[in-house]
Amino acid sequence: MRAARRGIWALVLWGATVTPGLQAQSGYPMRIQFDLAGDSVAAALDTGRVDLLLVSYDQRASGLDSFALRVAFDSTKLDFVGAAKLCPDASVPLNVAVGAGYADLSTSSCNSSYNFASFARVTFRLRPGAPDGGTIGLRALALMDNGALDRTADFEGDFAEVCHAGAVWGDVDGNLEVNSRDALVALSAAVGLPAPGFELARGDVDADGAVSARDALFMLAASIGLPTPGSRVTRGIADRCVAQTVLPRPLYFSRGGTTPGQVAFGSGLSIRAALDSTATVAGDSADALMSYPWRPRVSPDGSAVLFVCLNSSLYPNICKANADGSGVVRLTTGFSSDQSPDWSPDGSQIVFVRGGQLYTMNADGTGVALVPSSPTGATSVAWQPVGGSRRVAYTIGGSGASAGVHTRSLDSLANDTLVVGNPTCCARYDARWVDWSPAGDSLVFDIALNGGRAVMVAGNAAGAQPRTVVSWASGPAQHPAWTDQGLLFSAFRGGFYRLFLLKPGGTVGRIGRDTRDNFAPGMRRQ
Repeated sequence: MRAARRGIWALVLWGATVTPGLQAQSGYPMRIQFDLAGDSVAAALDTGRVDLLLVSYDQRASGLDSFALRVAFDSTKLDFVGAAKLCPDASVPLNVAVGAGYADLSTSSCNSSYNFASFARVTFRLRPGAPDGGTIGLRALALMDNGALDRTADFEGDFAEVCHAGAVWGDVDGNLEVNSRDALVALSAAVGLPAPGFELARGDVDADGAVSARDALFMLAASIGLPTPGSRVTRGIADRCVAQTVLPRPLYFSRGGTTPGQVAFGSGLSIRAALDSTATVAGDSADALMSYPWRPRVSPDGSAVLFVCLNSSLYPNICKANADGSGVVRLTTGFSSDQSPDWSPDGSQIVFVRGGQLYTMNADGTGVALVPSSPTGATSVAWQPVGGSRRVAYTIGGSGASAGVHTRSLDSLANDTLVVGNPTCCARYDARWVDWSPAGDSLVFDIALNGGRAVMVAGNAAGAQPRTVVSWASGPAQHPAWTDQGLLFSAFRGGFYRLFLLKPGGTVGRIGRDTRDNFAPGMRRQ
């Protein structure tokens, strides 16, 4: 056993274990993914099982060795059946610890191949009576590569959906099995013979859009127990998937479209009503086109929403609207760059970034004032949501000594605190999109991670150790907003930017399945 291996110790965030402090990034991601193509899902028959392969991809080409992973799942829909180690080093066991809604997998030696390898298999079962399916999240507690380098900070993860299946690929005769009869029917269809009464579309097990002799061979191989790599034969065909996540309060976000701000193309400030899964585009007035990169901010009483709008010269300003999106009022004007607005706890004032400095104004747009001893280079700001608080968190981009996440008083530079600075080596964080927890005791932000974006959390004291909570191999995770329901964020998934909710237990819920880009979610914190 390598001397560089260390014990796995952990802190608790929302009941989910995470590593205590972020080690330096190597500059190369260590991807841990479910073996699912693109944005697809796994599916299981009633009370049936589904196997998910876990694969590692190491851009640094050292390969995965010791690891500890948390697999969080929706225990109201899914049962964890078990896990198996597929690593080359089979002499060291895979440790499995199952808790309420999660399973921790760990081993002190894997010795996987340098680049890409399947290293574990996890098996789940749909619970009896499950109406649709459940989600499965993935988080790294510790990762060590074959070069004895700690790669926990390089983790890029994944999530999966297990849907209910009404049929399986290769089962053309509808008996929920794949046998030689199915293969014969597929072969007959491939050579042009009639096959009435059979579901031939299910015979396309190689997913090339046609049923051919190749499909028939896959089906025959599966029927006698031979492996069928590159085929989806015997996999479930989803008919009911996980329901969209609904929220107890209206959700605001920016929806992409062909032309920003044009309602005809379905873009602009969008609203999902409470407990609803559909969204409406509130629309922007001709002189208040919405700027995609900034999340809407809901007033403490829920009556109004702030968003970043573009003027006729396409400079970003601060706009305010009623909760239903009506009554848009431009609070700032001109050719400055205004962004990242947030409300004071009592809703009477607004803090925002203008030209890289911090400003405040009254809720009606009057009394614009530069914050005393304002920093330069600020990229986002958020007001601590605690009654009477005058403290804000803000981010500074770049790689200088002041870059990172800060907190300070709006009235004085005293006690300006660098909470999370850049690493002393390797890639810089480039922190942005800071937000407070609803209790005002922790911070969330997104960072640059090995060329992508990831969401991290940290305490609010100087030198707090940040912890990665969302980092996906499929694309950047960004725009976090912290509510009592969990962390809202947007991420690239299945060819589009989509909205998600990281729930307190560690599972992830989708918010919407439409085929437009959706960015920057915002909701009343509590």
